[in-house]
Amino acid sequence: MAEKPKRPASARRKRPAQVKAGPLGSAVLSSAARDRVVHPDAAPLHQIPKDDEVQAGLSRIENLLGRGHYGAALKESATLTIPPSPLAGHYGFGLQEKISRAHVGIADRYLLRGELDQAGTFYQRALQIDTADAALKQLAETAVKAFDVLQNRRTELI
Repeated sequence: MAEKPKRPASARRKRPAQVKAGPLGSAVLSSAARDRVVHPDAAPLHQIPKDDEVQAGLSRIENLLGRGHYGAALKESATLTIPPSPLAGHYGFGLQEKISRAHVGIADRYLLRGELDQAGTFYQRALQIDTADAALKQLAETAVKAFDVLQNRRTELI
């Protein structure tokens, strides 16, 4: 059996220096950072009773989108009111997502017809957030920034 030749010391891989971590739970957050991370309501969201009327409205809108009835989905979304509750932000985000999908669907149809101005108008509407909820607007802005970063990384890699 042949012996394996040994590498010279200069050709051997050097192990990276290990980083010593502090004891688990020893990191202290400032109160401002903690407030951003911790949900203001101690109850887990899955334990909060859902609003059946809002759930049914969102389901109707989703069914209309699935069948390609984008205008009807927009009309249905205009009639849906979301009452204040711990889940209102989640419902509002879901509703905005459905409204954006309806606008994109309409824009795609205009694009296929060759009506570029109308298509551009509806694509722009899909990117706009139509709500008074400041938290929802901030979440949408963060998503836009994240998508921009991802797109820039993609173009760098390609």
